Amino acid sequence: MKKIIGLVLVFMLIIGFFFTGCKKEEPVEEEKVVVEEEKPVVEEKPAEKMKVGMVTDAGTIDDKSFNQGTWEGVLMAAEDFDLDTKWTEDEIIFLKENYSNP
Repeated sequence: MKKIIGLVLVFMLIIGFFFTGCKKEEPVEEEKVVVEEEKPVVEEKPAEKMKVGMVTDAGTIDDKSFNQGTWEGVLMAAEDFDLDTKWTEDEIIFLKENYSNP
């Protein structure tokens, strides 16, 4: 009985896909309207340099690890896209390591 129900469902799906694929779509005509508008004159001000910053964790930018690789990527992007760059060390980690109670 389960095989018959399964075969009927599969047969119905196949017929459904067949008739769905046979539907002929009618082309829709689109009206094209050409409107010429006056473009407003926009004064362009000089673009400011984009600024990129990096905050390191316990290491610095020359730790031969993730921080150094990231900083070198920032410098390469700065050359390619004319960016201002700056880096700093996370002060919270620095304070915990150097001033924590023993």
